Amino acid sequence: MSDIRMAFRKAVNKAKLSEDEQKHVQKCFICNDEFKDPRLLTCYHTFCLDCIKEYIEANCKGDSFKCPLCKTETKLPENGPDEFDKNCFVGDVRAGEGGDRKDKQSCDICGDKSRAASFCYECNQKLCKFCVTFHEKLQTTKDHNVAGLDDAGVRKVKRKPKCPAHEKNELQYFCEECKELICIDCNMTTHKLHKSRDVIEVAEEFRRDLATEINKDEYFQHLEALSDYSKNSKKKRNANEGKEDKLMTSVEAQLEAFQKILNDIKLDFISEISDNGMASDNEEKDGKNTMERRFKSFAAIYFFSKFLLDQGDDTTVVSHTVNLRQRLETLSADDANKNNNASAGGIFFEPGKLDKALLRELFGKLHDPFTKEDNKIGENNERKNESDGKPVFLVKFDCPPGDCVISGIAPTDNEMAWVCIGAEATVHLFSPEGKCEQTVKFSHALDDVTFMSGRGYVTSNGANKVRTVDATGRKTVYTKAEMCVRGIAADKSKNIIIVGCVENDVFFDIKPGDISSIIHIEKEKGITSTPLGRDVPYPARLCLDKKGNIIISDWVEQAVILQDAKGNTVTCYKGDKHNNGEKANFNPRGICVDENGNIYVVDIESDTIQMLDSSGKYQKDVLNKDDGLESPWSIACDASSRLWIGSQNGTIMIFSLSRATTKSENADDGRRATSSRSGGSSRNHSWNDNNKSGSSTPDQRGISGNKSRSETGSKRNSRNNNSGGSSGSNDSRK
Repeated sequence: MSDIRMAFRKAVNKAKLSEDEQKHVQKCFICNDEFKDPRLLTCYHTFCLDCIKEYIEANCKGDSFKCPLCKTETKLPENGPDEFDKNCFVGDVRAGEGGDRKDKQSCDICGDKSRAASFCYECNQKLCKFCVTFHEKLQTTKDHNVAGLDDAGVRKVKRKPKCPAHEKNELQYFCEECKELICIDCNMTTHKLHKSRDVIEVAEEFRRDLATEINKDEYFQHLEALSDYSKNSKKKRNANEGKEDKLMTSVEAQLEAFQKILNDIKLDFISEISDNGMASDNEEKDGKNTMERRFKSFAAIYFFSKFLLDQGDDTTVVSHTVNLRQRLETLSADDANKNNNASAGGIFFEPGKLDKALLRELFGKLHDPFTKEDNKIGENNERKNESDGKPVFLVKFDCPPGDCVISGIAPTDNEMAWVCIGAEATVHLFSPEGKCEQTVKFSHALDDVTFMSGRGYVTSNGANKVRTVDATGRKTVYTKAEMCVRGIAADKSKNIIIVGCVENDVFFDIKPGDISSIIHIEKEKGITSTPLGRDVPYPARLCLDKKGNIIISDWVEQAVILQDAKGNTVTCYKGDKHNNGEKANFNPRGICVDENGNIYVVDIESDTIQMLDSSGKYQKDVLNKDDGLESPWSIACDASSRLWIGSQNGTIMIFSLSRATTKSENADDGRRATSSRSGGSSRNHSWNDNNKSGSSTPDQRGISGNKSRSETGSKRNSRNNNSGGSSGSNDSRK
């Protein structure tokens, strides 16, 4: 047995793979059956020819596709899948492997009289030495893949590939400089100045190197770990079978307990209301500090004055007038004015803020003993973040189809969020728990998404259009642009959609002198455009703060740019954490604003979420890899102060800002308690969402990228109470 074969067996034995597992990995991943005409992709994964043809037909975009198994981008051969190399090491026929197969070692052409010496994969036939000679000379079969068969029937692949430049020559040499096989003519011409070696010599060396490589501990440990994970996944599926009813019963029981507690709270409020009402009755009975008493007091003096005027003699009028005027003025100021809101008097109920994520945590958790990694991340981060005021981890979930860039996220006004998968031309509507409520497919690639008036607004940079989608999945074209539309945000207080426009849909195609602009789409007034200066060449992502400022993530300048309502640049942050204006290693993507005006930006250079203050100055890194972040790309902040973070690999993580703030504030209050007392306060979050529905389609004549700034000056000066958007891209290059 060769060194390579021994090394493979050794690795398999070390990894403790069962026979079933070894057989399973030698089946086609698509059809899960034995290989039929197996073809090898450039990533070294093998599939049946018919299977890979069907997969390519359904998934190939342009001249490349992703491997069904590892998702590696694979270039489609010029003449189609048939040109993929045949994998001669797997297939339907395995002559002689695993036992005595002498009865099957006869030539399929000559019959039982001749012993088979070779096997042709294309013809699916065993051949004797005589038949092989003719087989290799015939024009139709000379290029077939033929494997030799030893006495035990084990295949020995013996290919004789021809040189693509000199079709009659076999590839007999290996050019060490170009790392490719060459023929004798190539060796004497185009490669004559390069060092080359005989293929036989190089093959022996490569065999030894490969045998050493695959026998490394790290490889079989990784193989064993994957095997264990696969087994645990199967155990998990088996363990969960039949548990659904029990789980639902437990959830229903918890719901009843929850409802009982809520009912007790309601009864407490009713009791308090009743007690307060009785106190008011007692006050009226005692005649103390009631509105009726004040009314009678003022009315008595008022009417005494009136009677005095009508019936009093001169001396009586003179003796009382000065004092009466003083009394009337005093009672009018002290009594009537203090109670001019009597209709709003008495106690009233102020509803508390219902945070679904916090209520869910109080309700309970689902524990999975087989996959504890995400729980550990959450528990460790929560303990750590509660002490340092960092955002608190809430949940992590996958977004279909998986392994994709989440290019934009837009929270709605009902705890949900639209999630944009740009390259897949798809948007999903997710709950904060990770449940997908709606999926909508578009016809062109998408880029970014925002939300306003019950609709998601999506930019389609491939079609130069802004489209809308509602919770029912209904789609409309909102407007068409003359330029490529990228980042999008909503001014909800004015019902205005704001879009960043550029000349090229990919930022590395931007040339000096290319035009960019910010356009405003308003229901009543149509569309206006504001050209941007050279310092903002690529407004890929936008968000708005409550002051009317536009914050731009520019992917060409690699900067976060804050512009005021008049379009003037206020600050430009380029990753310098010392705030001295210098350029640092910084590559911004998604961007959003919280209720306090803090700016959050995704930096894909360091895989961090950085926080800037409302003026655009760096404050701190709020999240990083230690918090479980993996290749973050897009970000959004919802009305419950939760950060939604989308990644480049199809996962979404949600963190709570309000809980981190509360923990931090409580710690500060504790430290200040020895020097001062402060009353309890509640933070009321006011978010002015316009919930009006309807298809507010603006002027459909198109968006001009070259209109003057003066056309929108008055609109931008009056912008207030805005909310931010978030963002990403179709792929990691755009």
